[in-house]
Amino acid sequence: MSQDTNQLNLVERFTKGVASSVLKILYQNQGTDWTASKLSRETGTVYAYLSRLGSEFEERGLITREEVGRSKYITLTEEGEIAAKSVCNHLDELERVDEMLRIKQAGGSGTDGD
Repeated sequence: MSQDTNQLNLVERFTKGVASSVLKILYQNQGTDWTASKLSRETGTVYAYLSRLGSEFEERGLITREEVGRSKYITLTEEGEIAAKSVCNHLDELERVDEMLRIKQAGGSGTDGD
């Protein structure tokens, strides 16, 4: 099997969805004022999609949106924090597996006695 340098690593391949990115951002940056517009810029996703995603997250009880003036600030709920923590843990595990695979593909196991 040839190695394609354009292949996505495991984290990129399995987390291309914006939903996991948004949960990760909100979880790792709690206390920061997040709006759909700011998340749109951070994830490189169109505002309309993030607005719909926010509605879905809100319906599922993962976030709350508080309207202040013309802005709606997004905050994880307790359930949202649990879901986001799980996403972050899975992403961390994928990164570890990806690193092991890169080492293996490079032919270095670290145990060959060099």
